[in-house]
Amino acid sequence: MAVRLDKLTYKAQEALEGAQTLARQLGNPQIEPAHLLRTLLAQEDGLIRPLLKKLELDPGSVTRGVDDLLTRLPKVSGEAQVYISPSLNKALDDAFKQAGQMKDDYISTEHLFWALTADKANETGRMLKAQGLTPEAKQRILSALTEQAARGARDTTTSWKRPASWAAANTSSKGSRSASMRVRM
Repeated sequence: MAVRLDKLTYKAQEALEGAQTLARQLGNPQIEPAHLLRTLLAQEDGLIRPLLKKLELDPGSVTRGVDDLLTRLPKVSGEAQVYISPSLNKALDDAFKQAGQMKDDYISTEHLFWALTADKANETGRMLKAQGLTPEAKQRILSALTEQAARGARDTTTSWKRPASWAAANTSSKGSRSASMRVRM
């Protein structure tokens, strides 16, 4: 099953687009969880940096940790199509499951972040654990998500339409899908 971008909040869609752009800029053939985390940390008015501070973790230290991970990823030269890695695909699937369990209609950046922290099989999850993101801290993330949803502090019930420019950017002059995010779940 492909990721339904229409089920992601604007900020979550922005984060995925940023992860794709970052992977391409760095010459990485796959979009990895580290790309997504880096874009989540870089979002202006994003919720992840304040969430890290609330958990008493240093966002700068987490950023340096993810930057270190990004430098170690394989690179390709030339114009290459990038694909979502199996580990990022799993994280996206986990985010969708978490939102479903919370009865949220849309996937937010908090759901994406929670999913990145939950997977200790990938380097990003292990790095977050090494930074101090313990099971207790993850429980506080879930509690914060639940509190916000109960207060209506974040809008996870409104869809956002993808700009037409994305569709244009995702097709080449030959009509092939050269920059699309192809995801199988």
